[in-house]
Amino acid sequence: MKVYNEILDNFLPNDQFETLQKFILSKKFPWHFNEYIHPTVEEIFNFQFVHMFYSDLEQAPFPLSQYQKKVSPIVDILDPLKLNRIKANLIPITPEIIKDQFHTDVGAPSVRHVSEYMKKWTTAIFYINTNNGYTELEDGTIIESIANRLVKFPANTNHRGTSCTDQRVRVVINFNYQ
Repeated sequence: MKVYNEILDNFLPNDQFETLQKFILSKKFPWHFNEYIHPTVEEIFNFQFVHMFYSDLEQAPFPLSQYQKKVSPIVDILDPLKLNRIKANLIPITPEIIKDQFHTDVGAPSVRHVSEYMKKWTTAIFYINTNNGYTELEDGTIIESIANRLVKFPANTNHRGTSCTDQRVRVVINFNYQ
């Protein structure tokens, strides 16, 4: 059984995608160091860089972006009722593919109500560059990292990302919304 709602290739018009990709992969784009994403691997590979476009938390774990408008073409198409978080992840190249742990992206306000709360949310992953890294869903589904692809699935779906071995970086943007 497939748990994703849909995989959408060529999600943005080419001109919009190329503008966004060029900016996010540029020297101007600010990234924040984030340790401990792969708790079972060597320390040397145990990090990523993040950029928090948006968070509804009062105290976001990283500074909030001044570049929210850069992702507005994606948000406009998704047309959410409410946003929880928009976060870009940059994972540097590794000698072998490293898999993250399975997780969900949306936290619930109370452990007692996690299941009901998460049913209301969707996770979408937008791929900035093509590489041999991937997203794996809990049912074993593999979504390849293909530039300008967006995958959507229920936020209560366990998933994980990986590093890549064929490009300098793997970059995705995660959207969590209702």
